[in-house]
This record gives sequence, C-alpha cells and structure tokens, in this order.
Amino acid sequence: MKVSKVSLYLYYKVGINFIEGEEMTNASYGSSTTSNTSAGNSDYIKMSENDRVAIELLKILLNGNIISFISDILSIQATTNGIKAIYKKYTNSEEMIYNPDALVVYSIYAGIFARIIIMSVGYRKFQLAYKSVMSGDNTVNIDNFIKINFANAVFLFGGLIALGVSENIYENGRLNIFV
Repeated sequence: MKVSKVSLYLYYKVGINFIEGEEMTNASYGSSTTSNTSAGNSDYIKMSENDRVAIELLKILLNGNIISFISDILSIQATTNGIKAIYKKYTNSEEMIYNPDALVVYSIYAGIFARIIIMSVGYRKFQLAYKSVMSGDNTVNIDNFIKINFANAVFLFGGLIALGVSENIYENGRLNIFV
C-alpha cells in the first residue's frame, strides 16, 4: 500500500494511524495498574461502556473524514487538470492530462462514500440518544441529533444529484465543462 507524505507526517509527529484510526502510543494510559490486561489487550483503560462506544464511533468518523479529505484532493486535482486542459488548447504541450471530468466523478463517489460513513455514525448517535431519553435522561436534546441526521441526508442527496450530473458530463466526452 502506498503511504503519502502527509500520512507519514501525521503518523510520526501527531500519532494518528490513518489505517486503524487510533492513537499509536498508549503512553498516556499505559501503566499496568489502570489498564485491562486480560486477553492481552493493554490499549484500553478501564472506562465506561458509553466512552468505549464513543471511541469506536469517533474512529469510524475519522475514517469517514479521511475519505472526505481524499475526495477533496481528487477535486483539487480535477480543477488543476481542467486548467491544464484549457492551456493545452493554446500551446504545443504534449503533457498527458488525466481527464478532469473523470476525476470529478471519482471525487464525488469518494464524497458519497464518506457521507454514508458519517451518516451511519450520526444515526448510531441518534439511537444512543433516543435510548438515553427513553431511560429517563433529561440532559439529552434529541432534536440536535434529528437535525444532524437531516443535514447528513441532505448532503447525501446533493451528492447523488452531483454524481448524476458529473457522470452525464463525463459520458458526453466533453473534456471540460468550462470549455
């Protein structure tokens, strides 16, 4: 697997492992008196079930955010390739330029996949909030979770519309919608 320079920087300097989505070191909670060592797992301290669930959801959310970041990188590449395609019309450049419209389609696919991951986390958080409210917890405002899930659905719907449009443009074979 190819690892980018940004991933390596974050891996070594910040301590985030993109593949597993977790902090690489357990130095902050590594003493044997506070960690669960049964079954050989010393990465978790004794914590509530709610905090464990929150950590797992945040790991999933981190992966969705990384995919969203990749989508943005593809979109930037599509934009720069679109610029190059326009300049290529006026120069004798033999530079091979990857079709910017294809990159837009890939970018939107990645964005939709990221939004589905983010949406699933939002839905799971809504389920947990609903369970808390039903058990009598008056501190949880379930309306916030409803609004978050609505916003996620709108983003996904917008992404699906954008995908249809971008695939149509790509299939028409026109190299750049601005040209």
